[in-house]
Amino acid sequence: MSPARRHRRILPREPAWLLAGLGALLIVAGLSGFIRFASAASGAPGGSFTAATRTPFAAPPSPTPTPFRAQPPTSTPLPTTTPTPSPTPQRPHFAVRLVDGLGRPAQIRILPPADVGGGREIELSFAPASDCPFGNGTACISRHRSGQVILLTVHSGLTGQAEAFRRAVEGTGLDSAIFSLERIGANLTALQGAPVTLQVGADSLDGLELAAVARIPPARLEDYFNLPFDDALALAAQSDPAVAAALASGENLLVFEACGWVVPGEGWAPGVTSTTGSIYLGFIRDR
Repeated sequence: MSPARRHRRILPREPAWLLAGLGALLIVAGLSGFIRFASAASGAPGGSFTAATRTPFAAPPSPTPTPFRAQPPTSTPLPTTTPTPSPTPQRPHFAVRLVDGLGRPAQIRILPPADVGGGREIELSFAPASDCPFGNGTACISRHRSGQVILLTVHSGLTGQAEAFRRAVEGTGLDSAIFSLERIGANLTALQGAPVTLQVGADSLDGLELAAVARIPPARLEDYFNLPFDDALALAAQSDPAVAAALASGENLLVFEACGWVVPGEGWAPGVTSTTGSIYLGFIRDR
């Protein structure tokens, strides 16, 4: 046997009678299926065939056009904005000459009303300096509140640079004031608006005024001395509306600070010494 014949598959030959039987079986099955279909399709006992009824289908209604009248385009106004003004540059401080002229003789002259010191001119004479021990004629100078305030700390004891101011406001006794608290308060009020002249060397500046004069009483001295000066100014403004208004105005201010003596009848408090019974603050502005 050749290799090709050895691997060839030989199919058996079916007898003819088997093929005939299968054909007859297929014919019978086909007729039976047709009869069941016809019976199911007819809906009545007679076997009559009724065609399926179509369910009518309504076409969707056509959309009804909405009348539209074209309108001209409406412009939407842009929001209006108020331009922010540029900050006004702060004017040079009128008392900057005191800072620039350290060591040069300077005077502050106040012209009070007649009921304060008899109307006589009050002069504070000093030389601005960074150090100011008592007796050498100097006043300590410093700047505060972002440059709005120039502060002068001036001695007011006997022969001190601010002795004339203290004497006009509270009088001078033996290591104490003479005037009552009521008269001292009246003098401070009367000094508001008094004309002031500032002179540094040969340069003189008129047109200034005393905007306010505050007194820090004994009960607040310790708080005052313990605070930075910016906060000490806020302390003074709490009890003096004129001081509060001067600070809130944003105007440049020259502030002098001087001691007052003990007032008879006023109680002792922490911070009070034999030479310091109160603090006076004078606020000078350029009119």
